[in-house]
Amino acid sequence: MNIITLLLLIGITASVHTEEVDVYTCYTSSKSVVFQATPCSSGEKQKVVG
Repeated sequence: MNIITLLLLIGITASVHTEEVDVYTCYTSSKSVVFQATPCSSGEKQKVVG
C-alpha cells in the first residue's frame, strides 16, 4: 500500500467519526452490567464512558 492510499484512508476514517457518543455503564441490583446510550434507571449505579 503506498503512502497516498494510506493517508486517504486515514482521512476518510477520521471524517466518519465526527460525532462523540456517551456510553453509560449501568450496574443493576442483580449484579449485571449493561452498556447503553441512555442514562441508567433510577437506583442503578452508572459510569459514563467516552
